[in-house]
Amino acid sequence: MPFCPKCLSEYKTTITYCKDCDLDLVEELTDENRIHDISQAEMVELRTFPNAAEAEMIRGVLEQNDIRSLLQGETSSAGLFPAATSVSLLVDERDLEPARELVQAYLEAEVVVEDSEIGQPEEKEKYEIERLELAERPKQTTAMVVLITVDKKELADKLAETLVTENLAACVNILPQIESIYRWEGKVCRESELLLIAKTDMACYLRLEARVKELHTYTTPEVIALPITQGSVSYLSWLRNSLNL
Repeated sequence: MPFCPKCLSEYKTTITYCKDCDLDLVEELTDENRIHDISQAEMVELRTFPNAAEAEMIRGVLEQNDIRSLLQGETSSAGLFPAATSVSLLVDERDLEPARELVQAYLEAEVVVEDSEIGQPEEKEKYEIERLELAERPKQTTAMVVLITVDKKELADKLAETLVTENLAACVNILPQIESIYRWEGKVCRESELLLIAKTDMACYLRLEARVKELHTYTTPEVIALPITQGSVSYLSWLRNSLNL
C-alpha cells in the first residue's frame, strides 16, 4: 500500500495523493524519500477490545475512511485456552477525534450507507442483515468441540447418547472408519477407530471428560478440547440452552 512521505500515513492502493500534506504518495518509505514531520504526531490509543477479531473489524472501518491505525495486543496462557486479554487499537493522534466519532457511529449502528455504495435494494438489504448479525454476535464465546476416539461402534453410540442425554453435550457426531497411527509403550501402532465430535461449553468440559473416562474402555482415552472462536449466533444460543450449565 502507498504511504505519505511526510505524515507516514498508509492509504488504500487506489489513493495516490495525501490531501493533508499536499504530497504525492510513495510505494514504500525510505530514508531518501521520507520527510520529517515537525508535528511529531504519535500513535495513541483509541479503544481496547476483548478480542482481536473485533479490533480487526473496527480497524477495517477506519482504513476504509483513510484513517491510519495499528493493533497492539497481548495473550495469556492462563485457563484452558490461550486468549487475547488486551487488544488496543491505535490511531494517529491527529485523527483521534474523527476516529472516535466514526467508531461510535459504527457501534451504535448509525452508519448511513448510500444506495450507490451498496447497489440494488436486495444488496442493501443483505448488507443490513450482515451488519445486524455482526452487532448481535457475542464478543467472546466459551463454546468448544471435544474430540474422542473409540474402537467400537457400540461404545461410540453409548458415549454419544450418554453425553447428550445428560446435557453434557448439545450434539455428538460419529465419524466412522478413521485410521489412527500412534506410539504406545514404545511401539508404533495402527488401528481402525471411530471419531466422536462433541459440541459443548467450557463450563461442562470437566464433567464431560470425567464421564468419558468413566465409560471408556481405553486406559488412556483421547479427550481433546478445541475452542469455537466464532459461529452462528442462533446455533451457539441453541448449544448453550441444550447444556446443563
